[in-house]
Amino acid sequence: MTTLISTFEASGDVSDYDDARQDGIKAVISDAAGVPSSSILLQISSGSVLVTSTILLLADDASSTAATLSAGIFASPAALGSALSAAGVSGVTISAISQPETVSLSPPPSSPPPDSPQASSNDVAVIAGAAGGAAGGVLVIMAVGFYIYRRSSTPKVMPSSSA
Repeated sequence: MTTLISTFEASGDVSDYDDARQDGIKAVISDAAGVPSSSILLQISSGSVLVTSTILLLADDASSTAATLSAGIFASPAALGSALSAAGVSGVTISAISQPETVSLSPPPSSPPPDSPQASSNDVAVIAGAAGGAAGGVLVIMAVGFYIYRRSSTPKVMPSSSA
């Protein structure tokens, strides 16, 4: 599994990026990347408004998807702004954008081969443990991604000060 991560700076306030606006942004990115919207995670944070998109996809597709996005909606702030407007995501002005960065989520290296040609039950247990650990690691990474997604999709309420 591989992720493509890109961040762009948008206008407004974090509270302006409700579920509907985030769904619109996801739809634009998923259409351009050729992946389902459910493969897109957004993290909205302050600092103007920083939107970090994380696209989960197969490693074989990462290079071509990154090239497609870099030449398309992530080519410039104007290109992304136009794509968002065309999709009905209004009121968003993009002032800066980063090119997609590929991050590979690879399993740990495999165990060395046994010394003898015959595998013992201990060797089988070690291999099974390594495979289970790798699968567990992938699940932990996906759970953290889902947590970040859920956390970022919850509007942040800032206490107001009374004068």
